[in-house]
Amino acid sequence: MASDLIDRGTADVDFRGLQDGTLNLIVRHRFEKEFYKVVPNMTQEFQDKIEELTKKTHSLQGSLNYYAGLYAEYLLATAFRAHPRLMLTDYFPDASETSELNLSQVLVRVPIQREDGKILNLDVVAESACGRTVLVEVKKRQIKTGLKMVEDFQEKVDIYGKLFPAQPILSAFLSLGDFTQEAKTYCETHGIATASQLAGF
Repeated sequence: MASDLIDRGTADVDFRGLQDGTLNLIVRHRFEKEFYKVVPNMTQEFQDKIEELTKKTHSLQGSLNYYAGLYAEYLLATAFRAHPRLMLTDYFPDASETSELNLSQVLVRVPIQREDGKILNLDVVAESACGRTVLVEVKKRQIKTGLKMVEDFQEKVDIYGKLFPAQPILSAFLSLGDFTQEAKTYCETHGIATASQLAGF
């Protein structure tokens, strides 16, 4: 430039402002009045930036949890398929059902329709040769699974039971973030087997 405010760097496409203070003096001379007219609110600017980054972090964490949950569903379904002769207690230690299952079909993300037309998804549906069906909900969250989530799962179990009344249902909930005590008590009362980690992984 004519005023020699920019130096070349180490590469042909690398440029930088002069480091001897000249650039600062010229910019200040040209824009000093503008600088004095505007008093920056650095505290607010930092707070706004922190809020923006926090929102972005929460969004990324939500996406990570969602995909981690899908991966856990896949791992559980794969384990069921690889070892079809199993007991529910192999994966959910507090399950009351201790007789062996012989899984003939394992499906993930199975849609069911509520009476009002809303579509809900069952994470893992495993059918046993004996006629029983295992329904599993899988969650991966930073916080513990609460009462509302297990109640929502129980609603799915009830809907599935109405759709297939001849199939005895075994229900289980895998929460990789653990459960609140309230949710845990609800599961015990409603016969929902629970686990906070995926056995074998």
